[in-house]
Amino acid sequence: MATIIPLWNTSGMTGRADKTSDVYIRHCRITGRSHAVRLRNPCTADRFNNAQITLNNRFGALNRGVAVWYRRITAPDASPEDKAVLEKLQRMLRRQSKYSMVRGLVVAKYASVNDTLDTVTVTIDRYEATVHFAFNARPLA
Repeated sequence: MATIIPLWNTSGMTGRADKTSDVYIRHCRITGRSHAVRLRNPCTADRFNNAQITLNNRFGALNRGVAVWYRRITAPDASPEDKAVLEKLQRMLRRQSKYSMVRGLVVAKYASVNDTLDTVTVTIDRYEATVHFAFNARPLA
């Protein structure tokens, strides 16, 4: 991945130049860095093997469950415990530069999905929340 050294404000320069371009620019709002990425030999979903389909299903279910959990803790009627966890996660997010969103931090470090892909458990220190959701897994090839 190439790093772009901006000569002017690049916060508005993101994405591809046109639909046929295989190079896109990504700007991270937290770190202020911009990266130009070239997509080579993309693997399309019709060529996935069973291991890739299984991995995609687990990742999709994990993200779906964390999204449901995040909506619950950011709701106006969230419990005080959920609000405290959200504030703690926001503080943790500001102290690091790898993840740009709370949900990404939770998916990477604190969440796990069960084998049936219908329950996600978020564990942060002594806080533990279990979320049930519906997920339509892609069938294996």
